[in-house]
Amino acid sequence: MGLATSCALDGELDECPYNVRLEYWYTGSGTVNVLPDYVSRMREFVYDEHGVLCLVSERSGRKAVLYGEFTLPPGKYTLVNWANLDTASHIPPFEVGKTTLDDMKLYLDNPYSQTKSTASWQKSSEKLYYGYTTFSVRDRGVSRQRVDMVHSHCKLNILVKWKGRAPANTRNFVMTLKDIPSSYRFSPYLEIKGSPHSYYEETDETVTRSGVFYYLTKPEDAPLVSHRKEVDMDITGTVSGEFVTYRLRNDSHPILCLYAGDSPVIKEIDLWQFFRSMQIELDENLRQEFSLVVEVDPSGNITVTLAGITDWEDGGSIGGFM
Repeated sequence: MGLATSCALDGELDECPYNVRLEYWYTGSGTVNVLPDYVSRMREFVYDEHGVLCLVSERSGRKAVLYGEFTLPPGKYTLVNWANLDTASHIPPFEVGKTTLDDMKLYLDNPYSQTKSTASWQKSSEKLYYGYTTFSVRDRGVSRQRVDMVHSHCKLNILVKWKGRAPANTRNFVMTLKDIPSSYRFSPYLEIKGSPHSYYEETDETVTRSGVFYYLTKPEDAPLVSHRKEVDMDITGTVSGEFVTYRLRNDSHPILCLYAGDSPVIKEIDLWQFFRSMQIELDENLRQEFSLVVEVDPSGNITVTLAGITDWEDGGSIGGFM
């Protein structure tokens, strides 16, 4: 996906210090590039036409995250970019010139209290963003390419409240979210065509494409992990918490519960029922950010709604009482 151009400045033809310029974008729900507001660092992995890793680069800073500039021999390449990658996630050892794209994975490794890589309970992940593209480098000129970054995390804001009397504020509340995916492959599994415009054009003998393309990487079936977060009850008797996890899938069964110490104060809730009832397509959802209200009646029955909606008229509680 490359468009070869010269490196002209003010009418003068200067020699560029690079022959590939990748422009990273994140527009949210608008059209302006707001990437620096959400991303502080990037790690770029470039693979040759055989899928072998040939370059790894890191960059940070508001201006630095907008561009990736490389000097590469003529040929076809693939880029994978992970943004906001920090110590919460782990990439197993790799070797330039040997490790392939198919070999590489990303794992959550942010234990709540135990030794890394052996923890059954995990704290939140980073707010990861993922970018992918293919491009060609020619003998002359500069290959320029737009790369649109996509959410590779799920943010769940949970508010628990009671219709009747709330339990006593024991000041030892813990919110848990079980059975969450905790690994990604580097390769995408889905391409989504975004809003069309003529920002770039790819021409390759028989194929011409233009517009914005989003690529999603799919969470792996295993391993599944559980997240644990200490939370507080406010003066109104409600408890709220935020989870940042790897992306959920259509067949994910995230189990939510609230504890006072080791004792559950609500029933376990399978949020799969909520996403199914709301017809939310998690496999293809570009931004997984959800604010949910969990309401407990005096009998212990639970209703889940989107925050800001007091009564879900299209069915009441999700799948009946839980």
